[in-house]
Amino acid sequence: MSPPTRRSVLAATWLSLTTLAGCTGSSPDTTMPDTATPNNTMPDTGSSMFESTELTVQIAQADGSTGATIRDATEESTTMEVYVVTAEGVAVKNTQVVITSGTATIEDDPYVTSADGGENGNMAKIDVTDAGSPAGVAGDVVTDLREDQDVGTLEVEIRPPADSNYVDDQTNPDILVVR
Repeated sequence: MSPPTRRSVLAATWLSLTTLAGCTGSSPDTTMPDTATPNNTMPDTGSSMFESTELTVQIAQADGSTGATIRDATEESTTMEVYVVTAEGVAVKNTQVVITSGTATIEDDPYVTSADGGENGNMAKIDVTDAGSPAGVAGDVVTDLREDQDVGTLEVEIRPPADSNYVDDQTNPDILVVR
């Protein structure tokens, strides 16, 4: 039996590393040169050695109640605190919260704000008002329901920090707008 070539050693090392990292993919490039140089790289299998972490939101009312329900056609604005966290509840800083129309509409769609407030630097404070509110009642997000509509939703999206492994692929809790 002849001694292993540099190619077979590199291929075996690549296979061991991808197996340890939980990656899947095709076998290593068989056109790899017999001599290793700093410019030689392993083939890109499309798999990442780093897993993504899903983000979600937790919503609280400024009055201390939890949940994402606001009253439409009120005389005052409702202040909501939107916290960006992982599925395990870990605070995530340097994110943006995007509020868009769902079955309820908002003026100036979409509304984008930074979630950098609060004790952990992961909270966005948003004042929500109704389009029919009296003059002088202002809000960051102005909602409206159709005349024949009693309930509607606003959608929440998270823009993760740049250069992070955070993602927002799953649906976040909607904000419920009720008349």
